[in-house]
Amino acid sequence: MNYECFFNPELNTVEGVTHGKADVATFLELMDRVMELCKQEESANILINHSDLDAGTLTMANIETLGRMAASKKEICKVRKCAHIVANDLQFGLVRAWEIIVSMYDLTDLEAKLFKNRDEATEWIKAGK
Repeated sequence: MNYECFFNPELNTVEGVTHGKADVATFLELMDRVMELCKQEESANILINHSDLDAGTLTMANIETLGRMAASKKEICKVRKCAHIVANDLQFGLVRAWEIIVSMYDLTDLEAKLFKNRDEATEWIKAGK
């Protein structure tokens, strides 16, 4: 799995883009980087694009690990929007499972939503600022 992670000042977003075969260790690296950037950019929302990710290798145990990690950083994630862009049903289901897990672990201040294209995701991110 490869990823890019950066701050987009035009949208005021911390963005991540994933590629290749998913693996939990690299996902944890990406999440650490997202959290680092969120600490630096306290008002930035989060935009993650998984549309080029082969998520077939991820298990529900992996998703729970990722959800617990995100929830453990709830002080950094508070009062942000998080848009995920997905291209297929598997990606959709796994991200939706992640959303449920983070809410179970009390990460309730993060407003998360799934999208099938970047334009809709960015419009939602920009709305209500």
